[in-house]
Amino acid sequence: MHEFFINYRTQDGKEAARTFDAELSNRFGTDSVFRAQKSIAPGTKWVDMLVGGVRRCRVLLALIGTDWVDAPHQKRPGRRALTDPKDWVRREIEEAFAAGALVVPVLLGRQMAQLDPLRLPASLKPLADCQYER
Repeated sequence: MHEFFINYRTQDGKEAARTFDAELSNRFGTDSVFRAQKSIAPGTKWVDMLVGGVRRCRVLLALIGTDWVDAPHQKRPGRRALTDPKDWVRREIEEAFAAGALVVPVLLGRQMAQLDPLRLPASLKPLADCQYER
């Protein structure tokens, strides 16, 4: 069972995710941290691994960079990725809430403002009420 699940957008959180993974792995052991790029073996059904990893974790770290809320939808120009119920960042956080995991927003950088619940889909509004870290 992974204690920690690292949730991030590739565009603005990849490096931070690697850093968190390395630090948490050093402290708690490599098997205690789920980061998709590291934890899903080639040829594995990645959807099952992501959902299972979130459902079994105790803590989901939602790494939130300056472009996180407004990240563009890859297939629908002009729309935000978060508005799509199939967006993996969104789905992982929703799964963590449903599974009862502790969800910790980690704001990346001093410029990142606290989350505005009015800018989040209804299912993610509780994220704005979670105590965040920088």
